Amino acid sequence: MSQLTILAVDDNQQNLNLLNAALHERFNIILSDGTESIEAICHQHQPDIILLDIMLGNTSGYDICKELRQSSVKDDLIIIFVSALSSLEDKLSAYGAGGDDYICKPIDIDILEQKLLSLEKRIDQHHELEHQYESATEAAFTSMTYSSELGQLMSFFSSTLNIFDTESLYAATQSLVRSFDTNCSAVFRFDNENIRYPTNINSALENEILDLSECTERTISFGHNLLLNSPHCSLLIKKIPIENEEKSGRLKEHFLILLEIIENRLLFIYNEMQKAAERDKAISQLSETLELDLNRIKKTLADKELQSQNILSKFEITLNLKLVSIGLAEEEEIEILGVLQDTKEEFEALLNTSIDLDNEIRDIFNLLKKVH
Repeated sequence: MSQLTILAVDDNQQNLNLLNAALHERFNIILSDGTESIEAICHQHQPDIILLDIMLGNTSGYDICKELRQSSVKDDLIIIFVSALSSLEDKLSAYGAGGDDYICKPIDIDILEQKLLSLEKRIDQHHELEHQYESATEAAFTSMTYSSELGQLMSFFSSTLNIFDTESLYAATQSLVRSFDTNCSAVFRFDNENIRYPTNINSALENEILDLSECTERTISFGHNLLLNSPHCSLLIKKIPIENEEKSGRLKEHFLILLEIIENRLLFIYNEMQKAAERDKAISQLSETLELDLNRIKKTLADKELQSQNILSKFEITLNLKLVSIGLAEEEEIEILGVLQDTKEEFEALLNTSIDLDNEIRDIFNLLKKVH
């Protein structure tokens, strides 16, 4: 509870001395005979209450009150008129000028002190309510900001579920970081390969920091920068507002969550890359095995075709020789040779089937190469 400041304005020095003697131990008393600018005194001392005499030589308390209410002094200034005048008209004039209370002279110090103590309690309660309101407003604003920022993180997490490459992951990260009025660069690590983003970093020192970050602590703050590290990612956040401790602390928490999301997505991408590599390897091995087996089958078929051709040729020669020695009629020879010709045509048809099979095998190889 702060001490109440009271400005007493009266052109009678005896009245001022009386008020000062009665109140100075309990309150902070400022005295004025009305010849100075009351507004200037208010700006200098910031009184909580003014005890204002009505009759002040060349001016009146009414006029001073009106001027104060129209000035830039604080709105919650309490003005209590003090006067020997006690008619209803005087009190209506005091109220119309902007007064809050009215005390008639001669002043009963006990009543005045009780009134001031009551006002002091009310002022303190008012200040406490203002403080609570400001705290509640600030807390509500912070809560809304925090919720909004967490919403952005959740949206980022959802969007990464459809990301399957590091370039798109960095682009989404950069977009989120910029929404917090900061910036970032990053390095993604897969086995012995480091992928740095953006790819056009011109700062040699920044490149070196990212290269060495793998062996450092999880979080390092330096200046307006924050370096975050996980097994597969180092994230350098720039332009952290360190002047605002509440905001910078909140952002650091968000960026740690961001790092975890990125790390999990990198693990997924890495696993998918390994699966793809294993799949390519399996397809390559299958292709090689099939090629060996099919080539062996083709060779076997070719050998069998050659053997069949040789057998058919020998049979044709033997048959022609036998026909000469047997002495068959011409019609019989023609009939036998016709059967032989039909057999040769069927054999050639079988050879064409083998060629078609060879083309189909070639198509299978081409398909495997495309899949690989």
